[in-house]
This record gives sequence, structure tokens and C-alpha cells, in this order.
Amino acid sequence: MLDIRIRWTEVAFKRLISRARAEGWGPPGSDAPASEVEVDGAGAFEVLRQRLGLTELDIDALWLLACYELDTVLGLLASSLRTSEVADLTVSSWFRLVECATGRVPRMSMVEALDELGLIETTWDPQLPAHRRCVRASDQVVELARAGLTLDREVSQIGRISYPAPGASQPRAAPASLLQAYLDGAIVMAIGSTGSGRATLLSRLAGHRSRAVLRVNARDLPAVEPRFSKRCRAIARDARLLALSILIEDVDVLDAAARRTLEQQLFAHVSDSVLVTSREEVKWTTQRAVVTHRMTMPAAHERAALWREVLNDAPAEVVDHVAKAYSLTPGTIVAAAKSAAAIATSPTTESVRQGLQAHLDDQLGSVATRVACTQKWSDLVLPPDQLEQVVELVSRVRHRSTVLEQWGFARKVGRGIGVAALLSGPPGTGKTMVAGLVARELGLDLYQVDLSKVVSKYIGETEKNLAIVFEAAESGHAIILFDEADSLFAKRTAVSSSNDRYANLEVNYLLQRIEQFSGVSLLTTNHETAIDPAFQRRLAVHIRLPKPDEAQRSALWRTMLPADAPVEDDLDFENLGREFSMTGGHIKNAVLRAAYLAAHERGPISNAHLARGARAEIEAMGNVVCG
Repeated sequence: MLDIRIRWTEVAFKRLISRARAEGWGPPGSDAPASEVEVDGAGAFEVLRQRLGLTELDIDALWLLACYELDTVLGLLASSLRTSEVADLTVSSWFRLVECATGRVPRMSMVEALDELGLIETTWDPQLPAHRRCVRASDQVVELARAGLTLDREVSQIGRISYPAPGASQPRAAPASLLQAYLDGAIVMAIGSTGSGRATLLSRLAGHRSRAVLRVNARDLPAVEPRFSKRCRAIARDARLLALSILIEDVDVLDAAARRTLEQQLFAHVSDSVLVTSREEVKWTTQRAVVTHRMTMPAAHERAALWREVLNDAPAEVVDHVAKAYSLTPGTIVAAAKSAAAIATSPTTESVRQGLQAHLDDQLGSVATRVACTQKWSDLVLPPDQLEQVVELVSRVRHRSTVLEQWGFARKVGRGIGVAALLSGPPGTGKTMVAGLVARELGLDLYQVDLSKVVSKYIGETEKNLAIVFEAAESGHAIILFDEADSLFAKRTAVSSSNDRYANLEVNYLLQRIEQFSGVSLLTTNHETAIDPAFQRRLAVHIRLPKPDEAQRSALWRTMLPADAPVEDDLDFENLGREFSMTGGHIKNAVLRAAYLAAHERGPISNAHLARGARAEIEAMGNVVCG
């Protein structure tokens, strides 16, 4: 068809040139070059006409522009009609060309309609009248003429076509109400964290109409106008042309103005349902129905089904263990399984654990550090009341599935089903050690948030960094540790400046995320009174770690000495506990000082070494040592 249309366009150009000569505004007489193009193009313009509601005149006008772009000889013919001021086809020349080819005169409304659909491009120079502006076929129209139905080059740079496979990586079917909303042409939005299965669930809706999905992440859309609007129109056009369902991911990264443009330049040009994912609820101004679905963590039996699918030939006991031990999102399960397969050919609980660890390191590496715990419970010295609270904390996490899912408490408490605990007390009382022991007891990784990488002076950046932390920890079922949390969770203040207002916004955001967070978060602080009271109301457990008394200090001196360390037989731990009023962290430093002193003297650790180490540590603390 393409070669026929090119011949047809060539005839139209020659007619226009002859007319121009007769009217006195065309080039002088010369033999016009003959077209040399012999290309068999797959005609997709009939599909274009039907799916975009175009007229026969629209199609003919587009063919003329497309052929002009594809054939060099046509460009030579057109050059004889150009002026020194205009280097390309003008709207006026295009209209005359259409008239010569069809006998019909187009209207300016055709230009506006085709431009709105992203089928032509015009140079909207405000200093020129509309008929003198240059016009060309869009790349998609040229590609349709040359190669048939395909995705526009610019759209393919930011989007991809996916074909949903029933059952893959998503243990749950879409609710009937969501499917009906999709069939009715509503805006269907799935809200949840990254990896929660939002896109997979929505893609399955398209499968009910045997539709492929054009997936575009909002982060990849151009940040500036008019490119943003142009790209939105191109997405809408290609979706209609190729009979695709549109899925825009992570729309919450767009501000309100950009979302309005999305509504006007994309939603308004698509009559079918548009699928949308977001981490949080967003507001729309569209008159179309918007149906939202909030993703929840899959239950244990759903996780088991997905693990069974992605862990090929895994023993039943491995699947059962990992499904119960790790409350993960579908996306994280798939990623962990891939990493586990790279570690061991036959899946084991250990290879799955290592695979999950590798995935979390990749997700959290930019904002948090994994903390390894080498201590044992026997190294922890706490008063009985505080030790009982630690046991309660472990129990809350370990038995959440039983209490919330099997016993039905999740339906009663709604939000706030995560576990947030505050560990407060003076420096060195073992707050970070308790966090590490709790994580190891539960078989979870502990990630300490690096506040220097999270907190930003730029507005909104702190919230974005915190979102990464919460999403990765929630989807990967890791424990996040906010050390010195009073610097981040501080009391809100009266607003007397813009700095106060933005600081309060950060605290408000943290309050919201802590309440929504279904994972485990631990906070440590040396100044519990500096923590905003609203955080304290959301705590599952608040463990106050006091300074150790004399007996506890003696026990700490004893437990700090490794079994392999050479020591004298008459070490007086009771005297050390009585003489030096120090917390566990400082006792650890004192014992390490004593060990180096003994190693230097090539002898065992003695009472004298421990006393010298204690005095040096007290001086380092800024206190005066008497005697």
C-alpha cells in the first residue's frame, strides 16, 4: 500500500506545482523528478481511522504527510514550493496538497483535532498566522505507514507492553467489584507499597478482556511542559490504536498540577478504564468514577501458594517454614526466590534467608545499614521487669499471624497492626543490643537507618527517603531501627517560621507512616521526653532501660569476658561492680582496654588491668577519678 500512496502523493504534488505555476506563485517550469521508492508497507491506517474515529479526509491528509516524510523525491518536489522564510510544509501548502489529491478543502478544525490526538506536529509560532505554521506527520504516523501497527518510539522509551499471565506472582484474584469498575470504564487505582502486587492485580483485569497492558511509570514522564502533555497524548493514542489497557504506576510522585494534566491529556482521550498504582491516596478532579483498592499483606496460606510457585521443586517443609516465618509482599517473594536460586540449586530455608537478605541489602543500602548481632541472651543483663517486656516484644511479633489473622483481631484494630517499640535510657544501657537480640531471635534482619542519608534540607526529600525505608522494610519483613530517634521524632513546635512548619510536616508524615506500617520498627533514645507524645501513644511496647545497679554491674563485668580470654583466677567482679558506677556500654569498653593492657604485658587479664581500664573509661567519660 505504501508504494501506491507514494505515487498518489507524487501526483498530488505535481498537480499542486502546476497549479502554482499557472497562478504565478510557483517555481519556473522544469521536469519534476520521478519517485524511486519501491516499498511494500503494511497499511494500518484503516485501524487508525476506526479506533480513533477519523474521517476519510483525515486519513488522506495523514497519508500525504507520511509519504512526504518517507520519500526523498517528494521532498524535492515540495522544495520548489518553499520560500526562504519557511523550510518545511506549511499548513496552507498541506491544505492545497490535500485539495489536489482529493478535491476537498480541509478546515482548521482538522489540524486541531489531529494535533490533539498526537498524529501531527505543528510549530505554534505566535508571531505567525495559523496557515503559515509548519506541519509534519508524527513519528507514529510515519511508522504506521512504513511498518504497520507498532508502539511509538517515544512511548516505547518510557513504557512497555506486558501480557498478564493468570496466576503468576499474585496469589489473590481481583475482587468482583474491581473487575466491574474496570469493565465500566472507571479509573481503577490500587494503593500499596512497592512489591505488594498492585500492578499484577490490575494487569489481570485487562486479561478479562484479552487485553495487553501498556505500563508506564510516572517517574519516567517528562518533568516539563509541553513534553509532558505531548507524551500523555501519545500514550492515549497508542493505547487506543493498539487496543491496550493503560497502567500508570506510582502516580503519587506527580504533584497536583501534573495529575491534572494527566487527567486532561490522557484520561480524557481514553474511553476505556485507566489503571493506576500509588503508594498513598491521591486526589483527582476528573468527573469519571474513581475506584480504589488498598493492597494488604497476603495471608500465610497465600504466601505458601506463591512460594510453592516460585520455588521450583522445593520440599514441603521449606515452603511451610518460609511462608510462616516471613510475612512478605508478592514482589519480595519473587525477588527473594530468584536470589535464592542463584545461591543454591536446591531451595533450602537458609538459601531463602540469604536470598531475602541480598534483596533487602539492595533495597535499603542507600539509606540504612544491616546490623549484625554477635551477642547472646546470656550476655544481656537487665532487671526482671525490663526482661519481661523484651519477652513481650518478641511474642508480639512472633504470634502476630495467630492473633491478627487466625483470631481475627486485624479486622477489629484496622490500622496500627505493626509493632513499634521504644527503647529509652542513658547511653550504654544496651538499647541497640536488645534490638539486635530481638531481631536474631525472630530470624529477621535488623537495618539501622542512617539519619544523615535520610534527613534532607530540601522540602519533601526527607519524606521520600523515609518512604523507601518503610516500604522496603514492610515488603521484606525486616526490622528497622531508628537510633537516637529523638532527632527525628521530636515534639512538634508552635509554627513561627517556615522551618517550623516543614519540620512539623515531617513529624506528621512519620506519625502517619508508623500507624500504617505493618512491620516492626524499633526506636532508641537517650531523651524520651523529647519524643512527640503522639508517637508514644502508638507504641506497642516502651522499655525503659535503667542504669545497672551494683549486682547487675558485677554480672556485666563477668559476662563481658570471653571464654577464650586468659584471666587470673581471683578476679573480683563484686568489687568492680561496687567501685565503678558504669553502664554496660562503658563496662564493655573498660574490659577491652584491660585486654589490650594485658596483651601488651604478655600476661593474663588481672584485677589491676580491669581497674585501670575502668578508670581510663571514666576519664574518657569526662569524670574525675579519685584515689
